[in-house]
Amino acid sequence: MLNLSTRELDRTRLKLRDDLIVRPLPGSEGVTYQIEDPVAVRFYRVGRAEYLLISLLDGRTTLADAVISSARELGREAFSEQEATSVCLWLVETGLATPTEGTLDQPTQKAASLTSFFNPFWMKLPLLQPERLLDLLLPVFRWLFSAPALFAMVVLWITAGVVIAGHADSFWSDAREVFSSHNWLMLGAVWIGLKVVHEIGHGLCCRAHGGRVTEMGLVFVLLAPMAYVDVTSTWAFRSRWKRMHVAAAGILVELSIAAIAALLWTQATDSFTRHLLYNIVISASLTTLIFNINPLMRFDGYFILEDLLDLPNLGTTSQKWLQSKLARFFYGEHRSVSVPAGMTGWVIRVYALLSAAWRLTVSGSLLAGAAVMFQGAGLALAIGAIVLWYVKPAIEWLIALGQRFRRDRWSAARGVVLGSATAAACGALVFVLPSPFQRQAPGIVDYADLQIVRVSSPGFVEEIHVVSGQTVEAGTPLITLRNEDLVARVTDLELAIEQSEARRIGLVNRRELAPAQIESRNQQAQREQLAEALARSEALIVRAPVRGRVLARQLPQQIGNYLKEGTEVVVIGDEERKEVLASVDQRDLESFSSSSEQAQLRFIGQRAHTSVLPAIQPRASTRLPHPALSAVHGGEVNVVASEKDDEAGVRLSEPRFLLRVPLSSAESAMAFAGQYAVTSPPHSQQTIARQLTTALRDWSRSLIDPH
Repeated sequence: MLNLSTRELDRTRLKLRDDLIVRPLPGSEGVTYQIEDPVAVRFYRVGRAEYLLISLLDGRTTLADAVISSARELGREAFSEQEATSVCLWLVETGLATPTEGTLDQPTQKAASLTSFFNPFWMKLPLLQPERLLDLLLPVFRWLFSAPALFAMVVLWITAGVVIAGHADSFWSDAREVFSSHNWLMLGAVWIGLKVVHEIGHGLCCRAHGGRVTEMGLVFVLLAPMAYVDVTSTWAFRSRWKRMHVAAAGILVELSIAAIAALLWTQATDSFTRHLLYNIVISASLTTLIFNINPLMRFDGYFILEDLLDLPNLGTTSQKWLQSKLARFFYGEHRSVSVPAGMTGWVIRVYALLSAAWRLTVSGSLLAGAAVMFQGAGLALAIGAIVLWYVKPAIEWLIALGQRFRRDRWSAARGVVLGSATAAACGALVFVLPSPFQRQAPGIVDYADLQIVRVSSPGFVEEIHVVSGQTVEAGTPLITLRNEDLVARVTDLELAIEQSEARRIGLVNRRELAPAQIESRNQQAQREQLAEALARSEALIVRAPVRGRVLARQLPQQIGNYLKEGTEVVVIGDEERKEVLASVDQRDLESFSSSSEQAQLRFIGQRAHTSVLPAIQPRASTRLPHPALSAVHGGEVNVVASEKDDEAGVRLSEPRFLLRVPLSSAESAMAFAGQYAVTSPPHSQQTIARQLTTALRDWSRSLIDPH
């Protein structure tokens, strides 16, 4: 059943150290075993299967015999050759067991140790034994880890949150300077200082509960320094609440510092002090919540979740379950890893999937980030990480596949076929196929040539003949104005013309020709004035100049209002002539401007189609093309309050390009004004890998030069 190849295992003999202390720990998953190394003050927790195998290592029994003996008890959970070898190497590397004879490859172990130490993405550097320092600080800060202190911290956090909410505008406006290049030095110094305080908090809490802290140092993650302390002695605590308290101590301290800094920030007047306090608030709150509380990483949140759910070795158990499912899929093995029934089992399964996805995401992001941020050096780091994370496991998989081929050819062939197909599918998804998230510009449908109807003759609004949204023909009355002065002037001019004509006739009858000619010229001027007055009187009935749809806001409220000459009354749009006004990000300009074909256009809720060649303005502007595009009205474009007294009252937060996409008559009839649309270049189908690289490059450039 085991199919063991004993060529190596039959001559490997290990002996556990005699001074190790083993304690059984009952839990929801059954009994687990804690192994204490009293010399190094380290604690390890193993499951029943591992303990059964380890307990057989007495220096006389070979590992192969121990595996066979344990298999009688474990049944379907028996160790495979690879798993037994991993346990063997782990015992030797941790110093829990020593080989009495055989061929453990010590140079290989040293090489592996050196490889892990010089891993550019994770380098651990022990610096000191901090117990003496912690014991000096403990009498002063012991009260911080009491129940009243915890209650006071919660009150402090709530108070700071309420105060910050009252200063939300100024708080978020200061966020623009946090990641600027001139702030890197201060941000880095604050980060390092807070992480030192964070780890000291772990150490003080551990000492307050009677634990030991044997080591303190630095861990370099992507060359970024982070402090650490070794508080594995908490595994000896019988109370899981004490273990959770130690795991959360650093977070509690940092959040309290963030709250105090936030309260001081609201009172500070000096610009440097406010900037320093703001850096402390962001570093001690946001980064702590993102990294330390995340249970998918082996940081504080993971250990808190592990004790909270009473699931020791949650990560190991979930990883073994996932590996068993992958082995069943790729090799057809039916060796299952038992998980508890009910909600606990589902927690383990979900955690396995989420943690695997998180590891892939983080590793890919670190690779791309290193390659982009450090340029040539980053490329070397990325290549080294690829070798450590992908090439090395691939070589180990090939070696294991060769051993499997000698045992079971059909299983190995199945693994090769399914593994190749999976790798090809993943590679195509990331590097070949277009991403479903393509570059696009948000837009709004609007009339291409709006006819603005204005008042030609001033007057009071007497009657409104149309409503907003009504379709009218050319010449249709829209509103009727009343101007009694204009009517009176027409009457006066008509009377004056009649009197002038009577005087002219009298002068002609008396043969006074010169005065008659003067009266005739005056009469002609009066007739011209009358014609103008009649035209202005007729203009009191405002008519539609073209056929189209009437657009007006609060039109009924105009009854009785006095409208000056030139006042805009309504707007008429042609339903057969519309366009899409799209706002293009500066980073996407190249994709849109390089396209020489029809653009991809999609109205919200409808299928995408192609439209005519768009026209893009050559200069970027902060002017908002359409109010509906702004985020304050449900759009996707960020705006800020405008310093100028313009109509919109807002402006774009950064300059953007205006893209006009004309619509055909059929498209105009299908779309309605005010409808949201998105447009994208026809041949900008980028892969996921290219998009991630571009996004990280733009982000890193924005950090270096925010402008």
